[in-house]
This record gives sequence, structure tokens and C-alpha cells, in this order.
Amino acid sequence: MGQRVNIQYSVEIDELGIEVARLFTHAHKKLYDVSANSNPPTDLLSLGATEYIDDLRLKMAAIDHSLNDINVIIGSYLAYKASLLVTPETTDVPPIDPEQLSRMEEIVRGTTPQLPTLEEVLSQHRSANPAQSGKNEEST
Repeated sequence: MGQRVNIQYSVEIDELGIEVARLFTHAHKKLYDVSANSNPPTDLLSLGATEYIDDLRLKMAAIDHSLNDINVIIGSYLAYKASLLVTPETTDVPPIDPEQLSRMEEIVRGTTPQLPTLEEVLSQHRSANPAQSGKNEEST
């Protein structure tokens, strides 16, 4: 199997069914060709058998890639159709009264403990560990 590349092109939405049918027909024809032109070797325990099986696997992998591409296209189309059915709910949020907002901020500030500053934490640490504080100051 050769190198694969991704390509992108657009079609009109009403032509998508025709394009998917074209891609599917092509993949189906490749599948038919693989099975119809299959002449397995008589001696399956031979080098020829491994080459035959490897070739068959590569052809089937190419078909699988094509079918996966088709599946992705169909999935994207179905997601697009579903998005058309879902209407966004509009929620009318009333504006917040500035006085109410101010009262809510006061409540939050009153219930939220104030965090100590770095200087306060260091000071508490030094007073709790006076022996270590002296050593740290000497080394700096």
C-alpha cells in the first residue's frame, strides 16, 4: 500500500449524498475485485502464501481506510443535521442591581478569611523557630 495523504474539498450539501455514494461504490468495487480475483496458493505453507496473504491484507487495509473516510463524512453530516435540530435555549438573565452586588461582595468578604502576607508567614516562622532563623540569616 502506498503513502496516504489527507485531502480536503467541499461540495454542496445537496450533493453530499452523491459524493458519498461515489466513494462507497469505489470502495465496494475494490472489495469485490479483491474477493473475485482471489486465487489462493495451493500450498499455504510456502513463501508464495505469505506474499499472497500480505498483498491481500494491504488491499483490505486500503479498503478499510476508504470505508473509514466515508464513515467520518457520514458522522460529520449527521452531527451537522443534529445541530440544526437543537435550538439554543435563550435564558433571560435579569441585570444585577448594583446595590445587591455590593451587598453580595460584602458578604463574601466577611465570610472569606484574609490570607496572611508573606512577611507575616516568615515572621511567624522565625518566632516559632528562633534557632533556625539565626542560622539562615548568617548564611545570607
